[in-house]
Amino acid sequence: NNNYNNNNNNNNNVSSNDSHVKNDGMVNRDPSNSQSSDFGSLFADQFENPVNLRAHLRTGEEIFRQANSIRIETKTPTGPGDEKRQEMGSIPIHSTQLSFYSSTSLHPRPSMPPLHAFVSAAGTGGTLAGVSRALKSRDSRIQTFLVDPPGSGLYNKVTRGVMYTREEAEGKRLRNPFDTITEGVGINRITKNFAGALVDDAVRCSDREAVEMANYLIRNDALFVGSSAAVNCVGAVKVARRLGPGHVVVTVLCDGGHRHLSKFHNKEYLGRYGLEPKAEGKELSFVSLE
Repeated sequence: NNNYNNNNNNNNNVSSNDSHVKNDGMVNRDPSNSQSSDFGSLFADQFENPVNLRAHLRTGEEIFRQANSIRIETKTPTGPGDEKRQEMGSIPIHSTQLSFYSSTSLHPRPSMPPLHAFVSAAGTGGTLAGVSRALKSRDSRIQTFLVDPPGSGLYNKVTRGVMYTREEAEGKRLRNPFDTITEGVGINRITKNFAGALVDDAVRCSDREAVEMANYLIRNDALFVGSSAAVNCVGAVKVARRLGPGHVVVTVLCDGGHRHLSKFHNKEYLGRYGLEPKAEGKELSFVSLE
């Protein structure tokens, strides 16, 4: 999206083919800097560096291990027995009950994976790629979904095989475009990290849905998240609706709201684009059906 394009243009003077930039992900030294005998400059190259993907293999393992200690019950506690389960750490979420146990005491049935889907947006693609590969190596039945914001072509790439977004269509590209209020996710090319992702399907997230979700999380869960995490949560709701009751859907809260105070959490800025949050209470009706 536009956020990526601006950042990428600022780095045009850095090439991954430069002799001092190594693609193995190790620390890269700039020999032209004579001020330090140890380190000069470092180009992380997070979009193309495979260490990004490899780091999130660990994220996937952590998710699988933690999901392995969750049991799903589709009935809200009403009796003495259910109260006992609450004492063991159950957390009611609407009509679904999550019970937490240690992984050593719980052995999921082989016929049921510990989680059914992982959902994430993609910027560099490292999180989605690493987590998807780790989870599917554990259980191939686990589905992975991309959630994509406006201005990004990844949704169409995953669902139709064509990198396209209407904001980038011929004759519609603006000199200084405003594609989306979200930052950090969405892109119009396939990075080396995203190329390694094992993605089953994709859903979309509008700016309105992201803003409303961020405020929903503040209002109901005291979670102050950034735009990327809000997009992820919108995607998780859409995938959960698609799969139906009794399924475990996992996402990540990858950024905090403190880094989004000037735009995403700024009422004046949101007002310029008609994005002031309007939803109230615990309803998720602001998340559209797909």
